[in-house]
Amino acid sequence: ITDLLENLIQADFPTLRSYELSVIVDRNCDYVTAVSIKRRNVTVWIDKTDIRKMNALARIGALVHELCHVERDLKKSPVRCFAEATLSLALPSIVTRDERMTDELVIAKGYGKELLAFQKYHDRHYEPYNEQDGLTCKEIRARLAKRNSDASKLKS
Repeated sequence: ITDLLENLIQADFPTLRSYELSVIVDRNCDYVTAVSIKRRNVTVWIDKTDIRKMNALARIGALVHELCHVERDLKKSPVRCFAEATLSLALPSIVTRDERMTDELVIAKGYGKELLAFQKYHDRHYEPYNEQDGLTCKEIRARLAKRNSDASKLKS
């Protein structure tokens, strides 16, 4: 997992290249992955059971989604991050917007198929995503179809 994360960072996350990466694989994580940023360190927690059950595409989709969260957070001021974290308890729409924007960034980076594989995994093993949780499988498929259509138009 560490090698995969480092390869993803080197390939598509230049803003994270100067950060030290820590990976914690644990059976007691609340969820598939979680990330924290402290000073020049990015820590990724991964649930051992989930990461073993996922296929390679879903694993990449989950990790890229988390790295996109980190990249987006680093572009925000510390005050904004704190405010959003505090307000998200009272205004769930802030979390919804953040998750959806993060999913859009995953697709923009070219990892839409992987995000779709992750969402399918999530929907099979947890409560299925709806529009408040992030992009749904249906929405991801629509964006991938649009990207493919746009790419076809450019080739002709």
